[in-house]
Amino acid sequence: MIIIDNVDFSYDKKNYIFKGLKAVFDPYKISVILGPNGVGKTTLLKLIAGVLSPIRGEIRIFGKRPVELRGKIGYIPQLNGLYPWMRVKENIELPLRIRSEDPSKISEIVNKVAEKLSIEELLNKYPKQLSGGEIQKVQLARALISGSDLFLLDEPLSMIDIDYREEIIDLLKKIVSTNKSTIIMVTHNIEDVLELGDKVYIMRNKPAEMIEIQKELVNRDNLQKLYRGLNV
Repeated sequence: MIIIDNVDFSYDKKNYIFKGLKAVFDPYKISVILGPNGVGKTTLLKLIAGVLSPIRGEIRIFGKRPVELRGKIGYIPQLNGLYPWMRVKENIELPLRIRSEDPSKISEIVNKVAEKLSIEELLNKYPKQLSGGEIQKVQLARALISGSDLFLLDEPLSMIDIDYREEIIDLLKKIVSTNKSTIIMVTHNIEDVLELGDKVYIMRNKPAEMIEIQKELVNRDNLQKLYRGLNV
C-alpha cells in the first residue's frame, strides 16, 4: 500500500502545489490519476519516487520511506529518459551495473527481459532510432530489470503511435498480473483511464486535492463531466 499522508509541497515555499494532500493507493493494481496539465501530477510522482521531498507530511511505500527504496522504484518520465549515447542494451543493463551485478550474468538477464517484452531486435540500436512506443518498452524493460515492484508512469501513452497503444496497454496489465507489481500512472486522457484504471482518481484545484472515483461511476460520460469541471 502506498500512503500519502498530509503532504505539503511547494517549489518556492510560497505557491503550494499540495497542502495536506492525502491519498491511498492499493497494491497490485493500476491506479490512474486524471487531471489537467499543470495541476501537479508529475510532482506527485516525483515525490513518491523520492526525487523530491515533502515540506511536511510523509509518504510510505509498503511501510518504507521513498529514500529507503532508491533504485527499487521504476519511475518512467513522460519525456525520453534513455541516455542517448548508450545503446538500448546498455540503457537496460544500467541498474544492474549500478548495483554491481555479476558481469557474467548481465547479458543473460537483459536478454530474458528483452524477450519478455519482444524488443530483442532493438538491443543494438540507439534511442534516436526508436519510435515513441519502442522507447516506452525499453524504459519499462529498464524498470523491470531493476527489480521494481512499484512503477510510476508519467503519461505513458501520450507519445506513442496508435499501432503501439494496445501493445503497451496489454504489457502494463501483464506486468501487474504476472509480476505482482503496482502501477501508479498519471494522464489527462480519459481513454487511458477507461482502458487501464483498476482504481481511478481525479486531481484538481490549487493546492491540488485528489478524489477517488468509485468503480461503478467510471464511464466515459461521468469522466467527461468531471474533467470539464476541473478547476486548475
